[in-house]
Amino acid sequence: MNSKLILDELKQSISKLEKLKIDEAKELYRDIQNEKNLEIKKDKFSKLIEGTLYVVANHISSDKYCFFNSAFYDMNDIISIFNETWIEKLMEGRLLEVNYFSLIFDNYFYSIVSDRLLSDKYRIH
Repeated sequence: MNSKLILDELKQSISKLEKLKIDEAKELYRDIQNEKNLEIKKDKFSKLIEGTLYVVANHISSDKYCFFNSAFYDMNDIISIFNETWIEKLMEGRLLEVNYFSLIFDNYFYSIVSDRLLSDKYRIH
């Protein structure tokens, strides 16, 4: 399956999810930090993740970076690694440090993604 088709399917699958704006996501993150009930905390964190997945999909779709089109990587792996790294950044509270979602995709974010992609686990041989 080609990369564009995979990305289109991803975007279609998350299009039904509620999209959070940056301020809404920050507020939800603060609520999560103050929540004592672990089940409610887990549910709110799931909402935060689901509500911001569109940011990752749009970022990958913008196709600014060479490894998105590389024959060395499977698009499903790229999506998984980006999502995994995104979720880690959300859990670390990176949202509270930025005014725009796009600022989370900094050099450190890309170094993590690149390191993970360069591992033998994800290389197509």
